Amino acid sequence: MKNKPYEKNLHQILNRDKYQENLGYLQSLKFLKNKDELLQLYNPRFPIAVAQKYLIAELEKRKISYSLDPYGYCLRIFSPNRETPHLMHGINFGLNATSVVKIFKDKILTNEILRQDGFTLPREYILEPKGNIFETPVNNYEGLLQFTEKVGFPLIVKPNKGERGNGVMLLSNLKELEQFYQEYSNGLFDEKIAVIQEKVKGNEYRVIYLDGEILLTYMKQPFTLVGDGKTTLEKLLYLRNLKEEALEETKGILAKQGYLLTDIPAKDTQIQPYQFINDLSEQDQEVPFTEQDQEFLKKIAKSFGARFFGLDIISEGAIHEGSIIELNAKPDVLWARKISPEFNTKFWSKIIDATTGTKDKVIKKNDSSFDAGISEEEFERKVHSLIHLQNKTEILNASHGIKHGVFILLDEIEKSGFPYTIDEYGFVMTIQLPSGKNRIIYNADYGFDSSSLRRIFEDKIYTSKILRNGKFPVPNDMIIIKDRSSYSTTSNNTLACLDFAKKNGYPLIFKPNDGSLGVGVQKIFNQEQLLKALEDYNASNKGLYLLQQYIPGKDYRVIYLDGEILAAYERIPPKVVGNGISSIGQLIDKDFQDLEINKITTYLQQQNLSLDSVLPQDFEFNLLPTANIATGGFVREVQATETDRLFLERVAKYFGARYFGVDILSNGELADGVILEINKSPITKGISTASEKFRTNYPKKIWDTIKKDEGF
Repeated sequence: MKNKPYEKNLHQILNRDKYQENLGYLQSLKFLKNKDELLQLYNPRFPIAVAQKYLIAELEKRKISYSLDPYGYCLRIFSPNRETPHLMHGINFGLNATSVVKIFKDKILTNEILRQDGFTLPREYILEPKGNIFETPVNNYEGLLQFTEKVGFPLIVKPNKGERGNGVMLLSNLKELEQFYQEYSNGLFDEKIAVIQEKVKGNEYRVIYLDGEILLTYMKQPFTLVGDGKTTLEKLLYLRNLKEEALEETKGILAKQGYLLTDIPAKDTQIQPYQFINDLSEQDQEVPFTEQDQEFLKKIAKSFGARFFGLDIISEGAIHEGSIIELNAKPDVLWARKISPEFNTKFWSKIIDATTGTKDKVIKKNDSSFDAGISEEEFERKVHSLIHLQNKTEILNASHGIKHGVFILLDEIEKSGFPYTIDEYGFVMTIQLPSGKNRIIYNADYGFDSSSLRRIFEDKIYTSKILRNGKFPVPNDMIIIKDRSSYSTTSNNTLACLDFAKKNGYPLIFKPNDGSLGVGVQKIFNQEQLLKALEDYNASNKGLYLLQQYIPGKDYRVIYLDGEILAAYERIPPKVVGNGISSIGQLIDKDFQDLEINKITTYLQQQNLSLDSVLPQDFEFNLLPTANIATGGFVREVQATETDRLFLERVAKYFGARYFGVDILSNGELADGVILEINKSPITKGISTASEKFRTNYPKKIWDTIKKDEGF
């Protein structure tokens, strides 16, 4: 499928009008780098350019200040009604709390909340490898067959966290079910967790909702190709902007209809290359909605505390009488604008109203990491043991008193007397507010900031670039990529990495661009290790990596919320002290438990050492390159100053953020250090262990802030 002559500059050749329209817009932004590259790479760049164009036009019409970063992703809106800017990341408008977005991405948890609140959904069966947290008493092929006998064929198979139809399959008979299960058992499915649903009869609708109002309802129609007697099926699919991976999925479906990709359909022949209705059909039709439909959507919004979402629903009658298929935190508004010119006229104005007007409360965020302060593997094992427990006392006893995720807030919520529920897996807390709305807590995501901000903080290179633009001190860095990217200002290959090393010197830090908990971080001591790291990376299927200047200094974590520093502490890597007799392995056995020996062994090898090496008397040796609590580090509480607080406040205002942890490397004051990265949900186990004051005050501060947000 590669190197097709019409694929090289696909949008220049096949979509010249759209290309020229967007190119003209981008070229008008004098400060924007890589303008042509942004448009020539792949489809997602186009929606970003289109959305920015409409949003900026609306902002300029209202004379509202804004800035767009040099890479065309991050739009910062400076409203007179807000103390801090509102950030949008691409087509993520930042209207929902990250806790809501996390739930919407997880079909199992979304469906569980919907069922608890009385909504109708298709019957489903959850399939996950044995021993994982969603395992049911009968979660195997026999259980799947029992489910199939109950609901019948056809069945819909979906990845639990898939989107845009990727990985969705239709199983029409027992043979296809057996083939799917075999592929699933061999690890060939897109994701570990598969959701198998009955196929519901009826028309499929998409409803787009914002702040109490349905903005658009349309009936989704099958994606249909129409032959012209001259063009192959393959090229017809490219003309419709189909991604190559999606093209691969259509081969078998076309083959069942007797077609090959190289076939040229006769003029006016209609072919459906998909098993499902999706968002690509020009035949999609806008349909009216009723007041009952709008109340139905409001009820869904209250269940999650959501402001903006798309609802996919199948119904043989009215929309509100249907079966909910999915909720989307980022519905395809750019496709919707083609269906309804009226929607396109009002939508962008509504978005600016929502982000800058008097309706706009400070929006919520904080994405969940494993704030339990324990490893992901241990957390999953503990949660797995809690599946059938019914109350929080049993849960806390089973987890040996470790308060993690949603359980941190239990005491404060019970003092307040608000009803709440915790899902059977221990991930999601739903707090019932006096207003009738629910407040969703997802693990340790308290919902203080917007989902667009979460996307930025998850992207280390992007966060670094924004900080650098704001004149904050950050290490030198460069992105490591296998293919061309709009981040690229040089050819990011081995020579570029070696040039970076020459300019910045060794050691260097090599780490995933979107990683957390210290996973995948390497300290590179010389050229040989750098070349080996690059070789391993290029041979892997890993995403973007970051090569970063090493900054010597003490490693600090500062946790900030709404103008206040909640904690400041030094993070100290796990280390041993030599006695001239014991090996490093023996010292580890004496002083530590649960350290990841494989990582330590690799780090030792980088320095020509092993677990059998004996350290000199009183020689201190760090066992790992990072001081992450998740990898065995420990903490020492420090006293933050007013200068430090003002420094963090400046960071918060620059991003429009409320709650975050910032990692700082410094040999002096915190405010004089270099910002290493910003964390969307900082781990609190280390400081909770070290500080009784933090253990007492932190849950109270979090809960008081939630109450203030909700107006009670």
